[in-house]
Amino acid sequence: MLFHRSRLYKISLAAIAIVSLLMTACGNSDSFSITGEIEGLGTRNLRFYYHDGNSVKVGLASALDSKFRFEGHSKHPAVITITTGQRNVLGTVVAGNGDDISLTLSARDPFVMKADGNRTTKELAEFITVNSQVLASGNSQKINETVENYIKQFPKRKSATVAMLTFYDAGDDPARADSILQSIDPEARPNNFIAGYRDQIRRVIASRESSTIEPVTLYCEKDSLTTIKPSQNRFTLFTFVKGTEALNDSITAQLKKIEKNKGVKIVNVFLDSDTTKWKNSIRNSDVPGLNTWVTGSTASPRISQFGLRTIPAFAVVDSTSTLLYNGPSLSKAARLLN
Repeated sequence: MLFHRSRLYKISLAAIAIVSLLMTACGNSDSFSITGEIEGLGTRNLRFYYHDGNSVKVGLASALDSKFRFEGHSKHPAVITITTGQRNVLGTVVAGNGDDISLTLSARDPFVMKADGNRTTKELAEFITVNSQVLASGNSQKINETVENYIKQFPKRKSATVAMLTFYDAGDDPARADSILQSIDPEARPNNFIAGYRDQIRRVIASRESSTIEPVTLYCEKDSLTTIKPSQNRFTLFTFVKGTEALNDSITAQLKKIEKNKGVKIVNVFLDSDTTKWKNSIRNSDVPGLNTWVTGSTASPRISQFGLRTIPAFAVVDSTSTLLYNGPSLSKAARLLN
């Protein structure tokens, strides 16, 4: 009998050890964690927006030497938007209680993403990596086609829903956008993803895009400095571009339409490191607007208030110096210039 009890005791200890090991491996069932590094970020505060099924939550964490750890709570998998303290979006993941997400992002390139911890986040990272060039182009039509193709290929993936919510520009054809979203398998587009994500993004944008833009001093074509004061114009449209092909035919065509609106001042900000190459590229250019240049590319303190993460990027500022739009879509920016 003693032998039997001793053996039973050992088996119980072993069982407890196994359960403990499984709980450690699976994470805390009452919370989720996101641990990672945002290359080039340094030491800054971070915000984590997500909808836990009841309301939008905003979590805070600090990145020390670009490394961070955040713990949140959501019974159901939630789409989590990671931003700087100034609400500039750094990345998106999906997590629910029990998940331990490991993440690598870049403060300079929003389309660098490595992730592990759950299937949806890993698949989303793969989508971003494979399609980084298209996503970085800022071409809404091409981006929409890429997202639509992904949904057609993987209609049962929750990552397809997240890609749709995160990257698809529904502004030009909302009915088509809704049709594409409805083509995703219902189990892969839970309501807390869709309604919750829209609520949290409204909160991010409302916080970020109500900021005030101070006068911006830039180099112009004659090697002199010029100061752009948004308060002097009804609207100021900033285009941030890089490379000799930066202002491609599509962007140029849209800018020529915008130029007809006399209440808009167009300022093209080139982020090239080679000033000679920049000057040569605009010498015979018919691109509308004031052509300017800034040192340090996106990291330049002269334009740091815009919090640029994608190139090309476009920003609309009104006469009260309020930032109305800041993002990769010239079409979205143009719709505000009336």
